Amino acid sequence: ANAVSMASLQAAELDMDTGLVTGPTEDRTVQAVAMAVLGGVDRRAAMQATVALNWQIGGEVFILVRPGRDMDEWLVLSSSEIEERGGSFKYRDPVTAMFVDMNPSTDMLIRVWNSHPRVQSHSDSAVRAALPILKEIERTSQNIAARLDSRLAGAGIFIVPKELDFPGGDNTPAGPQGLMESMVRAAEASLTNPGTASSQVPIILEVPGEQVANFNHQTFATELTGEILELRQAAIRRLALTLDMPMEIMMGTGDTNHWSAWQIEEAAYKIHIAPLLDRLADGLTQTYFRPALAAAGVA
Repeated sequence: ANAVSMASLQAAELDMDTGLVTGPTEDRTVQAVAMAVLGGVDRRAAMQATVALNWQIGGEVFILVRPGRDMDEWLVLSSSEIEERGGSFKYRDPVTAMFVDMNPSTDMLIRVWNSHPRVQSHSDSAVRAALPILKEIERTSQNIAARLDSRLAGAGIFIVPKELDFPGGDNTPAGPQGLMESMVRAAEASLTNPGTASSQVPIILEVPGEQVANFNHQTFATELTGEILELRQAAIRRLALTLDMPMEIMMGTGDTNHWSAWQIEEAAYKIHIAPLLDRLADGLTQTYFRPALAAAGVA
């Protein structure tokens, strides 16, 4: 989406014999019509990014053109922002969030979508194939968050002999309860001053020698605990291989030199960005640009 937002849009002349682009047009009327596409220069970058994001993730995006007094109003809408009931269409206004009726005689609704290979009227995207991988990433992240939040999974159980008596202070009860409160206070002090040497000093506990073996710390960690980060990283790599973008864009180019990094950027443009821009420009040309030129009297 960021790459598509940086692309410039212009009206081009075509060679009538070959059909190839010969360069930007110098016709002022044609230039004026092209300048208004996708909301004009001020709004075009944001709209192009929204088009690419919805198109590549959801598989389709809608562009609504409504006639205005000075220039047409352009809106880029997701499929969730379009409703059809009884043959009439409504759209959700991006500013007010209210549904507004479309005027079938004046409003133009353009659908841009990736055709599903089996049912071409349906939309498709690379993200559809990645849904199981995304669910795996989400669940591994939830597992990590749950372990961080769970006191049992994080700290375990500290088993103390019931027979031992820990003398308490003025504000600390005696017995194991007093020991627990002392340990909590020590942990709080360590968190308050993490950079000091005192935060690294262990808690000194004096007990009879025959009771030392009875102190036991049990955790609820499983074998999955050490592997969960590796599982998530492997899922992210599979996601990078599945999406319609170079894997290095998501995983980073830390292991590449400046030459291979340049090749990655060049391949990303030629294979992934340029085709998007061509298809978007073709769609806008067929549905809006040429009819608008005809209405402006351009041959």
